[in-house]
Formats: sequence, structure tokens, C-alpha cells
Amino acid sequence: MKRFSPWPWGVLSLVCLAVLALFVVLPIGVLTLNSLKGPGGGLSLGGFATVLDTPEYLRAIGNTVLLSVAVTAGATALGVPLAYLVARHDFPLKRWLAVLPVATIVIPEVIVGQSWLLVLGNNGLVSNALRELGVRCPASTAGRG
Repeated sequence: MKRFSPWPWGVLSLVCLAVLALFVVLPIGVLTLNSLKGPGGGLSLGGFATVLDTPEYLRAIGNTVLLSVAVTAGATALGVPLAYLVARHDFPLKRWLAVLPVATIVIPEVIVGQSWLLVLGNNGLVSNALRELGVRCPASTAGRG
């Protein structure tokens, strides 16, 4: 009879749970505890009462819920038929259509990288503002052959 050994999957699972607790559960717990603190430091629901009594907050919550429902409905209405077509039928450009969901994972990183270049690049907003103030910025040699 083979004896059960927790190595390596049991240990790896515990490490993953510890990372999850550190980076997900702990911040949510701290946020929840801080939201329950009153002005004197004791427990209070005053912050929630303020949010529910303020029209601007209620409008923001309503807009967030409305946007999330609309985006979910739109993604489902578009994604389910396309997934069915790709899975069940052969047609021209099927492979290209199958790759589109991966683009949603890659494109945000590209946009963030481009945004940082626009702000901090050689000809970015910060670099140009510093040059206008007389601050000499080192030129990047990236991309120059």
C-alpha cells in the first residue's frame, strides 16, 4: 500500500493559500474593519449610513451596478454565440475568431505600457515639462541602433 506524502502538492497548496490570504483576504479584512470604525475609533455603521444618505454616492453606486449589468449582458450576448460558432462549425477565419479572447488579456498591458511612455517617455508630458523648467533629462538609448 502506498503511503500518502504531502510533498510537493500539499506544501505547494499551503504556499498558494498563504499568498492568497496575504494579498486578498488580509487587504479585504483591513478595508472592512476600517469601514466599520467610527470617529472615536469604536465600531460604527455611520460611514455606511453616510453613503446611503448621500445622493452622489447612491448615484455612483447605481451607475456602477448599471454599467456592470450592461457589460455582462453585452459580453454574454456577443460571447456565447461566437463561442458556439467556433466550437461547433467550420468557417473561414475561425482561428482568428478563436484568438480574440486572448487579445482581451494582452491589450490592457499594451495600453498601460503606451500610457507610461506618453507620460514619462523622452517626449512625454513629464519630460517636456521638466525641460521647460530647465531641468536636463537623460536621453534614453533604448531602440537606437
